[in-house]
Amino acid sequence: MDTPEHPKPALPHTEMEVPDWNDLRLLNAVLRAGSLTRAARMVGQSQATASRQMDRLERIVGVKLLERSTSGAQLTRDGLALVEDLRSAWDILERAMARMHAPGRTRETAKLVTTDGVATYWIPRFLPFLKDSSIELRLFTAHEAGQDRHEHFDMSIHFMPPNDPNAVFVKLGMFHFLPYASADYLARHGTPRKAEDLAHHSLLDHAFYLIDKGTWKMRLPETGDDVRVSLFTNSSTVLVESARNGAGICWLPSYVSVFERNLVPLDLGLNLSTPIYLCHYRDSENNSAVRAVIHFLKHIFDRRKMPWLRDAFVPPSQFPPQTVESIMASYAPLQGG
Repeated sequence: MDTPEHPKPALPHTEMEVPDWNDLRLLNAVLRAGSLTRAARMVGQSQATASRQMDRLERIVGVKLLERSTSGAQLTRDGLALVEDLRSAWDILERAMARMHAPGRTRETAKLVTTDGVATYWIPRFLPFLKDSSIELRLFTAHEAGQDRHEHFDMSIHFMPPNDPNAVFVKLGMFHFLPYASADYLARHGTPRKAEDLAHHSLLDHAFYLIDKGTWKMRLPETGDDVRVSLFTNSSTVLVESARNGAGICWLPSYVSVFERNLVPLDLGLNLSTPIYLCHYRDSENNSAVRAVIHFLKHIFDRRKMPWLRDAFVPPSQFPPQTVESIMASYAPLQGG
């Protein structure tokens, strides 16, 4: 009996109440769905049950995890932090369940997120050299490093180093951006010889450049209001295809010259450089597929063989006459780490 003379002993730390796994799964679903009602449907619960689960979870952890409103539900900073801390546990559970459902045949997964330009125009050219058939590479795109916080990714390639203390990062190289136009566009509109000439051309712009490097007008202050941006997009694919089809002049990384002969780099004394980083979480290295893909990525961004990735700008006219195949020919099959 619990009496003043014989108080009930406090629970030791190891016996503290822990959240139910289904409650944590629901919290992650709220982040993905942006609504408690939609999250409840995702996990097969009624809205009333889901609401009770969130109340219980908030009571156990002792902080507010959701901001509820008529337009939906958003995770608080503490809620986001909790989901972030659990990302590795979810990934481990996912792999464990995959092994249970396909014993002896499980393909190890490695999840990579990067910009749509890198994902579309660089990595796919090398995928035939990723020889390990047991690896399933899950390749996703995001314009900004923070956009993918609602998903767990083993690795990311972005233009900014991470600010997460649990992340490991390595500089893969530098991207050097130059003005490019199609041969057809230049034949119809003439080739600009200096930066000021761009005031008389159609310019194509990307939302990423607005954030990271400034608009065309900011980069060409001497042209004033004469700069004409005819296309503004947040898609590297749209930007490249528009330039390829003669819509105008745009900034592209110099590696475009390695594989795209119809796009011509313009020597106007203009180039912009930005570092590019490979990031991963320390515990991701426990996954053999992740180790293999990290090894693969370091090879396909090899500054020794690829002058367009070096810190100092090398004009495309000085690139050696090599192809992706000839660059990779000297490598052993890219398996393991």
